[in-house]
Amino acid sequence: MVGRLSLSALLTLTYLAQGAGAQQGAVIEDSFFMGAGVWTCADVLAAREAKDVSRNAQAAGWILGAWSMATTQREKGFTDIVEKVGGAGLFELTLKQCATAPETQLYRVVYSMIANTNPGRE
Repeated sequence: MVGRLSLSALLTLTYLAQGAGAQQGAVIEDSFFMGAGVWTCADVLAAREAKDVSRNAQAAGWILGAWSMATTQREKGFTDIVEKVGGAGLFELTLKQCATAPETQLYRVVYSMIANTNPGRE
Protein backbone atom coordinates (compact mmCIF):
# COMPACT_ATOMS: atom_id res chain seq x y z
CA MET A 1 0.00 0.00 0.00
CA VAL A 2 2.87 2.39 0.68
CA GLY A 3 4.12 1.99 -2.91
CA ARG A 4 0.66 2.80 -4.25
CA LEU A 5 0.40 5.89 -2.09
CA SER A 6 3.72 7.24 -3.26
CA LEU A 7 2.77 6.66 -6.90
CA SER A 8 -0.66 8.18 -6.35
CA ALA A 9 1.07 11.27 -5.03
CA LEU A 10 3.37 11.06 -8.01
CA LEU A 11 0.42 11.43 -10.37
CA THR A 12 -0.26 14.86 -8.99
CA LEU A 13 3.34 15.86 -9.66
CA THR A 14 3.67 14.49 -13.16
CA TYR A 15 1.11 16.60 -14.98
CA LEU A 16 4.06 18.55 -16.30
CA ALA A 17 4.94 15.62 -18.52
CA GLN A 18 6.49 17.90 -21.12
CA GLY A 19 9.47 18.75 -18.91
CA ALA A 20 11.13 16.41 -16.50
CA GLY A 21 14.09 18.70 -15.98
CA ALA A 22 16.71 20.43 -18.06
CA GLN A 23 19.12 17.51 -18.05
CA GLN A 24 16.48 15.06 -19.26
CA GLY A 25 15.36 17.59 -21.86
CA ALA A 26 18.84 17.69 -23.34
CA VAL A 27 18.96 13.91 -23.50
CA ILE A 28 15.51 13.71 -25.08
CA GLU A 29 16.35 16.43 -27.59
CA ASP A 30 19.26 14.35 -28.94
CA SER A 31 17.36 11.06 -28.85
CA PHE A 32 15.38 9.09 -31.39
CA PHE A 33 12.30 7.31 -30.10
CA MET A 34 10.54 4.45 -31.86
CA GLY A 35 7.41 2.41 -31.40
CA ALA A 36 4.65 3.24 -28.99
CA GLY A 37 6.82 5.77 -27.19
CA VAL A 38 6.17 8.34 -29.92
CA TRP A 39 2.40 7.85 -29.91
CA THR A 40 0.35 10.58 -28.31
CA CYS A 41 -1.49 9.70 -25.16
CA ALA A 42 -4.69 10.15 -27.15
CA ASP A 43 -3.53 7.34 -29.46
CA VAL A 44 -2.72 5.09 -26.51
CA LEU A 45 -6.09 5.79 -24.89
CA ALA A 46 -7.94 5.21 -28.17
CA ALA A 47 -6.27 1.82 -28.55
CA ARG A 48 -7.31 0.94 -25.01
CA GLU A 49 -10.90 2.03 -25.60
CA ALA A 50 -11.07 0.09 -28.88
CA LYS A 51 -9.63 -2.99 -27.13
CA ASP A 52 -6.96 -3.19 -29.83
CA VAL A 53 -4.91 -6.07 -28.45
CA SER A 54 -1.89 -5.46 -30.67
CA ARG A 55 -1.59 -1.74 -29.97
CA ASN A 56 -2.27 -2.23 -26.25
CA ALA A 57 0.47 -4.84 -26.11
CA GLN A 58 2.86 -2.47 -27.91
CA ALA A 59 2.06 0.35 -25.49
CA ALA A 60 2.35 -1.89 -22.43
CA GLY A 61 5.64 -3.32 -23.69
CA TRP A 62 7.07 0.14 -24.27
CA ILE A 63 5.94 1.41 -20.86
CA LEU A 64 7.26 -1.63 -18.98
CA GLY A 65 10.51 -1.56 -20.94
CA ALA A 66 11.12 2.05 -19.95
CA TRP A 67 10.39 1.34 -16.28
CA SER A 68 12.55 -1.81 -16.39
CA MET A 69 15.46 0.15 -17.84
CA ALA A 70 15.03 2.77 -15.13
CA THR A 71 15.46 0.11 -12.44
CA THR A 72 18.98 -0.52 -13.77
CA GLN A 73 19.85 3.15 -13.34
CA ARG A 74 18.14 4.10 -10.09
CA GLU A 75 18.50 3.29 -6.40
CA LYS A 76 17.05 0.22 -4.71
CA GLY A 77 14.16 2.17 -3.18
CA PHE A 78 12.99 3.04 -6.69
CA THR A 79 13.14 -0.61 -7.71
CA ASP A 80 11.17 -1.55 -4.59
CA ILE A 81 8.38 0.83 -5.63
CA VAL A 82 8.32 -0.57 -9.17
CA GLU A 83 8.12 -4.12 -7.80
CA LYS A 84 5.28 -3.23 -5.40
CA VAL A 85 3.18 -1.53 -8.05
CA GLY A 86 3.88 -4.17 -10.71
CA GLY A 87 3.49 -4.08 -14.45
CA ALA A 88 -0.29 -3.88 -14.58
CA GLY A 89 -0.27 -1.09 -12.02
CA LEU A 90 2.34 0.90 -13.92
CA PHE A 91 0.34 0.52 -17.13
CA GLU A 92 -2.88 1.70 -15.46
CA LEU A 93 -1.17 4.62 -13.71
CA THR A 94 0.36 5.68 -17.02
CA LEU A 95 -3.04 5.61 -18.72
CA LYS A 96 -4.47 7.77 -15.93
CA GLN A 97 -1.64 10.24 -16.39
CA CYS A 98 -2.10 10.17 -20.16
CA ALA A 99 -5.73 11.16 -19.70
CA THR A 100 -4.52 14.45 -18.20
CA ALA A 101 -2.27 15.24 -21.18
CA PRO A 102 -3.75 13.56 -24.29
CA GLU A 103 -1.60 15.41 -26.84
CA THR A 104 1.65 14.55 -25.05
CA GLN A 105 3.81 11.78 -26.44
CA LEU A 106 3.86 8.62 -24.34
CA TYR A 107 7.61 8.73 -23.75
CA ARG A 108 7.34 12.17 -22.16
CA VAL A 109 4.67 11.00 -19.73
CA VAL A 110 6.54 7.83 -18.78
CA TYR A 111 9.91 9.56 -18.36
CA SER A 112 8.31 12.27 -16.26
CA MET A 113 6.69 9.66 -14.02
CA ILE A 114 10.02 7.85 -13.67
CA ALA A 115 11.88 11.07 -12.91
CA ASN A 116 9.32 12.03 -10.27
CA THR A 117 9.22 8.65 -8.53
CA ASN A 118 11.16 9.36 -5.38
CA PRO A 119 11.50 6.66 -2.73
CA GLY A 120 12.12 9.38 -0.16
CA ARG A 121 8.50 10.61 -0.55
CA GLU A 122 6.86 7.39 0.67
